[in-house]
Amino acid sequence: MKIKNIYFFGIKGVGMTALAIYCKQRGFAVWGGDSKESFHTDSLLEKEGIPIGLVSGNNFSDVDLIIYSGAYDINNNKKISAAVRKGIKVMSHG
Repeated sequence: MKIKNIYFFGIKGVGMTALAIYCKQRGFAVWGGDSKESFHTDSLLEKEGIPIGLVSGNNFSDVDLIIYSGAYDINNNKKISAAVRKGIKVMSHG
């Protein structure tokens, strides 16, 4: 499967922001979710036109790949588990 659409779970982290921008600049459709908390990376993501939402729900219908931050426990995360059950490729930022 060719990857076109990437969702970043925990996109506001410094490493995740850099990776999201890198992927967007290489032609991938990129968006992500995180907490309501303000991060210094918010303006960088906005400047690149990368949408940020809250990490909520588990509707990843248009997603080919989910990249998650190490800040989330993959083994106990219902949203990521639902994506895996749907057959969506999931990998850590690392």
